[in-house]
Amino acid sequence: MDPALPLNWLCCPLSGQALHRADAALVARLETDRAAGTLRFLTPPAVLQSDPAQPITGALVREDGQALYLVEADVPLLLPDHAIAVPE
Repeated sequence: MDPALPLNWLCCPLSGQALHRADAALVARLETDRAAGTLRFLTPPAVLQSDPAQPITGALVREDGQALYLVEADVPLLLPDHAIAVPE
């Protein structure tokens, strides 16, 4: 996702909270969890099924830090059933 793109017009579809870009450390942790099969959606079905050939390269984090949305091919996946629990 273009880092120059302002995010003030994007919000969480579940809560309406603002979103911000995930930092590199969180993106790396997401990719590790995805590869291990432990990345979980907020609502069932719980485990994220993903293509191992497509690593996680970006995400938008909800203001409260409890949920995030992946960014694939520079497009944020802002669908309620795509909310992912932020790994602890």
